[in-house]
Amino acid sequence: MIKLFRNIRKNLIAEGKTTKYFKYAIGEIVLVVIGILIALSINNWNEGRKDKNRMITNIHSIREDIELDLLDYRNINTILNKQIKAGRDIITIMESENHFIADSLKFILDFNAMTSTTTLIETNNTWDFLNSSGIISEFPDLKLKKNASGL
Repeated sequence: MIKLFRNIRKNLIAEGKTTKYFKYAIGEIVLVVIGILIALSINNWNEGRKDKNRMITNIHSIREDIELDLLDYRNINTILNKQIKAGRDIITIMESENHFIADSLKFILDFNAMTSTTTLIETNNTWDFLNSSGIISEFPDLKLKKNASGL
């Protein structure tokens, strides 16, 4: 195709038809500009698609962090309920008149459960990364940004 355009240009110059050559040159410039605009448009579309995919990945990652936190909350809730039951069992023994311990192993396990401390560690890895890198400002949903900023 380039060879064809080169031959046309050489023929026009050789025949002395400068006005036709200028028209041809302007046409060629227009074609190049149109090609560049099409390439830029495709590139912008592709970058937008990549940004959208990154955003979806980040949202899924935040969701996974929240699910891990929810699992931790449920585990801690189970532990706390066991501590409440153990505390009630210990109080029952301590409030009795003879302080009789029927099952010493259960009493020791209950006492151990009462003295242990549960620690909640929130999973904020994705949120911290998005916040420190400035990606959070690109989130399209203002409500999500507002809710997430409370983390």
